[in-house]
Amino acid sequence: MKRRLLLSILLLPVLLYATAYDGTDDQLQGMGVSGIALGGGYGGMFANPATLTGGAGTFSLMSRFNDSYEAGRTVINTPSSSVLASFRGNNLAFTMEMHNVMDERQTVSDGDQYKATAYTRLQLDWGYSFSRFSVGLSFKTTTSMQLSPATINNGQRISDYIVQAFFERYEQVYGATSLTAGFGLYYDNDWLTIGIVSNQFALATTDGTISFSFMDLYRSFGAGFAFSTPTYAPDSQLNFIKATFSAELLNAGDPDEAQTRAGLDLTFQLLPEYQVSLRTGYHDTKDGNGVQNLNLQTAYNSFGVGVRLGDFRLNLSTDIPITLYLGEEVSSIPFSLVFGYVK
Repeated sequence: MKRRLLLSILLLPVLLYATAYDGTDDQLQGMGVSGIALGGGYGGMFANPATLTGGAGTFSLMSRFNDSYEAGRTVINTPSSSVLASFRGNNLAFTMEMHNVMDERQTVSDGDQYKATAYTRLQLDWGYSFSRFSVGLSFKTTTSMQLSPATINNGQRISDYIVQAFFERYEQVYGATSLTAGFGLYYDNDWLTIGIVSNQFALATTDGTISFSFMDLYRSFGAGFAFSTPTYAPDSQLNFIKATFSAELLNAGDPDEAQTRAGLDLTFQLLPEYQVSLRTGYHDTKDGNGVQNLNLQTAYNSFGVGVRLGDFRLNLSTDIPITLYLGEEVSSIPFSLVFGYVK
């Protein structure tokens, strides 16, 4: 018990300190969008590699913790966490990420058992711009390992989660290492930006599968646009409020996984490097109900607040099921906590 408590104390700063997971910039979580039409952020290339152009080199160190609130339960219900380091240049970025997910929960007498999956991702992004247009390519290799069951005991759920997620022996899954390639296009007209992406037009796995599929490209096709007010006024003074609105359609060719996303960000620019942001948005998954239709049964209303203090970022966000507003009971409300350092 004392050893697990000591591990919890030592690892807590690591769990609470780094950014984005698999195509999502942590700044955009509260908006409910992925950011394929939003450039300028330090994590934009996770959604659209074409946004990776211009600017000075950047080093990012991020950590995220996701869980859900469930009535009558304590912490660590549907946990996942990630630690990410990214090195970004003018046209290239290299990212390393470790991500752990616990799902398929089964309640036992003294706690819960999960299937735990640990992912290791290496990602290379390239972008090139000409005039107001940019193109980009993304190459990502993902290796997964599993542990089942992972046991979280009541009374020591935080320490058990840290031990099960980071110190237990995970088993390699045959054929679970894959290499995917995607591309992006981006148009920037200052106040209007447009993005187009396909997250997978090529796939190779360690079980011998190699494919270049037009259908995969079509299924993962996404498009979006964004409007932003100026950062600076005509007299070169910093505008106190900067507003950004973005809307997207993701996985347009997949009738089950297609998503509608839209969000608003209001950033209060106290100083160029000291900001507070309030965010809200909407997103749903179609589940075969037609890309053109909203699906309120799978829809969420996102909320978020972000604080930037120089090189440090803190972002909090949550997703409220739309069905809660319709008078239905909901089993859980997910939330996310992200700490970041960007230099």
